[in-house]
Amino acid sequence: MPVKKNVEPWVAGFRATLKTLCGRGWSVQEEKGHIRLNVRTDAIKGQCALKLRWEQSAVPLALKRVEKIQALVRAGSSVKDAGSIACGTDDEGRCNWDEAAEAFKSFKLTKGGPRGKVILSRTWENDYAKPVALAVQLLNSGAANSAYELVEQVIEPWEETSRFRHIAVNSTDLFLRHCTRFHGLDASAWALHPDEKAELKGPVAEQRRKAVMDKEQMLTLLDSLGSRSEARMWRDAIKTMIVYGLRPAELNHLSWRSDPRLDKRLPHCSYQKPSGIYKTTERFLDPSFLEGEQWDDLTLRFPSLQRGRLNRYLARQPYWQELREEFAASGKWLRPYVFRDSYSYRVHAENRPLSRICAAMGHDPTTHQHYYEWGRESAVVDAAVAAATA
Repeated sequence: MPVKKNVEPWVAGFRATLKTLCGRGWSVQEEKGHIRLNVRTDAIKGQCALKLRWEQSAVPLALKRVEKIQALVRAGSSVKDAGSIACGTDDEGRCNWDEAAEAFKSFKLTKGGPRGKVILSRTWENDYAKPVALAVQLLNSGAANSAYELVEQVIEPWEETSRFRHIAVNSTDLFLRHCTRFHGLDASAWALHPDEKAELKGPVAEQRRKAVMDKEQMLTLLDSLGSRSEARMWRDAIKTMIVYGLRPAELNHLSWRSDPRLDKRLPHCSYQKPSGIYKTTERFLDPSFLEGEQWDDLTLRFPSLQRGRLNRYLARQPYWQELREEFAASGKWLRPYVFRDSYSYRVHAENRPLSRICAAMGHDPTTHQHYYEWGRESAVVDAAVAAATA
């Protein structure tokens, strides 16, 4: 008969507690000095490492991890996958923060989140990279022991910048949520309460008022650009943006398309702007020329324009600088989107139906009325009344 191996009392107690907690078929064994979980039931088979040393002091945390593994398995995960999620921390419940940050980045760029909100690489660089890197630095140094302590320190460099402070709070909070979901971080200490989140964000900055350029300002700007080849290209681009109310990024996505209901082709934009978990749809464009101007030399073909290039070009133009100072003095914000904003203002002044305007600009009425005060229903009615009584 085989010799029965003596079992230390703490091991026997560990296995008995596990059986009570999970039922028959759930067991643990030693493997190279560490704890391995084995599951052998009628419905479930699998195994995983608990990433804890085979010693009595590890039992409480091991039982917590097994509880989480069982819950994940019941929700449909395999034992192996559940183990990866539940056991992503060290003996003291801490993540490998650098690995977690890399996993978070990959997750946001490829899977997005519970609602599938995948982000672009530039969004990661603009909104996530700095706060997450600072959070990892603080966590690796042991400078924070809770979500609130961590986020409070992360936002210090942007304390006076309302917009990025809000972004930093959101980004760090999402990173911690990822760690509790996929890396076994204890949510009781590392989940930011909604009240704490609101406090850390602070008051919302007042939304800046959009500048709107009139006909004379636009024509003066076009004339001021000069006659060099670069100036001619930008003049053509700006004229096209003025007439069709385009975003700068849309200049790379223009063409002429046919519609079965018409004999002629129409200008079309294939750009789909990410909007939350969705994207805007492709659309036909609806021209609005400046009064008295019927430009017959409009083009839809432009060389590939890198993001921000128009902004940099305009920033060098003396007349644009003059306009920016003039608008700033009255509390308004001048940016390359001004050609789109001014298009919106003109077509509302023409009393075009809201549905037509939104279709041409590529967003829904709710979004349109949120961003354009003159697009709200009361403003549309007021304009119609003014036109009728003129």
